[in-house]
Amino acid sequence: MRRMLPRPGSSVTMVLAWLALGLLAAGAAGAASPWAAVKPRMVQVPNLVGMSQAQAIRTLQSLSLNYSLTVQATTSQAQHGTIARQSPAPGSMLPLGSKVSLVQYAKLPVLATVTVPNVLNLTAAQAAAALSRAGLRVRSQTPGIAVSDRSKEGRVARQNPAAGQHAPRGFTVTLWLYAFTGAAKTTSPPPGQAVLKGITGQGKTEGQKVVVPNVVGLDLFAAANALKKAGLGSRFDQQSLAIIRASRGGKTPRVIRQSPAAGQVVPKGWPVTLTLAK
Repeated sequence: MRRMLPRPGSSVTMVLAWLALGLLAAGAAGAASPWAAVKPRMVQVPNLVGMSQAQAIRTLQSLSLNYSLTVQATTSQAQHGTIARQSPAPGSMLPLGSKVSLVQYAKLPVLATVTVPNVLNLTAAQAAAALSRAGLRVRSQTPGIAVSDRSKEGRVARQNPAAGQHAPRGFTVTLWLYAFTGAAKTTSPPPGQAVLKGITGQGKTEGQKVVVPNVVGLDLFAAANALKKAGLGSRFDQQSLAIIRASRGGKTPRVIRQSPAAGQVVPKGWPVTLTLAK
């Protein structure tokens, strides 16, 4: 028997066409839907602040999260090794494998300090030994402090830092030593001979006496050299010593006043007191 095929345009043909279209559409949708349905798995970021480094890392690894780590200094032993900050903040949602930035506290080492001993009036060798025993270094500063008493020569006139202050172990203490400039046999200029008229030339010697040169306006070192050339010493009042200390490494102070004044005659080796200003 010959099979009868449906005629084009018949109702059977139309039904078959619609079925074919439906199957094609379903197949296309079925092929695309598995990819469209895949979404990255999200995980909530935990609160890691205050945890130790090891605990925070284990927590992130258990959630399949990566991390980066930086350090923040602290002086607290209790904070050392704990997490100070994190980013993103706790509660944030991240895809698996994302990175969380951690900042960890790290305690800085504390430098050991020592008490600076008093080395005033000690010899340079004695002062160096005392400072070495205290764990400190020593440096001598020039020029020295002028003095007319030979027994003080080479002894410590001033120190910085001062005795009793605290300094890091190995710190360098600066010393100023007395420098002998010549002894005066009299303790003061004879009365009535403070000024001699008619003498010209600064630093002119008359026996064991000299004329005081004018050093007002000169800087500290130039004034000290001028007095030394004249056979005289130099010293400073407390205010001027403070100015010298404050000007270290900066502008050299200048002389604004001297005593005895320029032109007076004094014994050779007499210390001239200088008042300084910045």
